[in-house]
Amino acid sequence: MAAFGRNFTGEDDENLPRFNHFIKELCPEAIETKKLMLPRKFVKTVRDELSREVCLEAPNGRIWIIGLTREPGDRNIV
Repeated sequence: MAAFGRNFTGEDDENLPRFNHFIKELCPEAIETKKLMLPRKFVKTVRDELSREVCLEAPNGRIWIIGLTREPGDRNIV
């Protein structure tokens, strides 16, 4: 699947970059279990491009390389 963005009319445009990002606040449970549920919309958008490891960038610029696993119901967790 090629990465592309959407133009101002909402149509797919292969010449526009697509930004694969989401914002999620970490709750204490996520820290304790070391699992973070990725937003469904994000997973749906990048499902075919996901690998076993991904990079997450925090607002302060810190990079986290994390592993992905799937749970029943096809939701991805880290």
